[in-house]
Amino acid sequence: MKQLVGQQTKEWSEMVNSHNAEEQELRDLHVMEQCDVLRKLLVSEHEQQTQQLKVIHDRLSKEMKANQAKSSMENSKAISQDKSIKNKAERERRVRELNSINTKKFLEERKRLAMKHVKEAEQLKKAQLEQLDGLEKQNEQAKEMRRMVKLEAGMARRQATVV
Repeated sequence: MKQLVGQQTKEWSEMVNSHNAEEQELRDLHVMEQCDVLRKLLVSEHEQQTQQLKVIHDRLSKEMKANQAKSSMENSKAISQDKSIKNKAERERRVRELNSINTKKFLEERKRLAMKHVKEAEQLKKAQLEQLDGLEKQNEQAKEMRRMVKLEAGMARRQATVV
């Protein structure tokens, strides 16, 4: 009878250990997959943010160029309608001066806008890298917790008898 109880205890303990090992493996796999999914989602969100920023920058550049063209046309029209200009040479000189001034002003505006866009893109990239680093740290902590739980479960195993 004692031998039979010992054999059943051994079989029961092996079965419980086997089930616990499978459960640990499944939980480990779940944590790993969860980490991968979260990382992919974050990378996807970062790509969307970058695309949105690019669309905004393109729209602002387009609006600025349209406003510059409108301003240039209005100034040229004002010169052509100016009654105080007596001859064609004077009118052409004023148009050239205006074009020169506008070109310089417009280039400066475009340069400022480009620098602003670069700065915004760098800030977004920096924030995204910080988020990704934070996620990686959290993933490592989750993996470490699973490893510790696995070690504790291994230490807690012993033969058990259920009556």
